[in-house]
Amino acid sequence: MANDKNPKDKRKPLVQYDTLTDDHKSKLTIKLGNVYEWVVKQPIKEMLKTDTKAETTYLQYKYNDTQSLPIKKVKQYTRASQWLTMLNDAAADIKTIKKHWA
Repeated sequence: MANDKNPKDKRKPLVQYDTLTDDHKSKLTIKLGNVYEWVVKQPIKEMLKTDTKAETTYLQYKYNDTQSLPIKKVKQYTRASQWLTMLNDAAADIKTIKKHWA
């Protein structure tokens, strides 16, 4: 019988974080940072979509007629575009937000 409290992708918690040993908690903190913040941010980050159109635009952009943007800036601007697109999509369809939090 399926447990309705498990996520739709069939992941099942194997152990509660608070019951882990300090050593295991430390390893998770090294890998993920603040575990509680990571868990809260994941559903939002999963809503971000790859924006190849924005990336292509920033890669092809030239200023001073010949200079391209540094790759670091291309990544920064592309990421910002992803966030703006996600926020725009969510504002246009509130069901998107509800679906990801269900």
